[in-house]
Amino acid sequence: MNSLMAARTLACAQGAILTGALLAGWMLGLIVYDVALASARGIPGFFWSTVVNLVGAVLLLAGGLWAQYLCRIPPDDPDGNSSSGGSNSGKLAADGYSRTSDRR
Repeated sequence: MNSLMAARTLACAQGAILTGALLAGWMLGLIVYDVALASARGIPGFFWSTVVNLVGAVLLLAGGLWAQYLCRIPPDDPDGNSSSGGSNSGKLAADGYSRTSDRR
């Protein structure tokens, strides 16, 4: 994946996370408010649409977290052994990772 495309994807994922969290909190607050007043006035007609919006907001949040997980940078040393002092580009390429600076 191109590094610029990865950065744009990461920015979009972060926006989806923030939007999903904001909408989920708002919808959860509306649901709690409606349930608290349900004994006095009954459940309003828009209650189920609020529940559907909550599910959609949680899915948006989960999709953003998944996209952010996919844009992570591979580790420099997968084995945790930093005593070699050399470049790990051959080891990373063998593991399926490649660096954009290695392609020049």
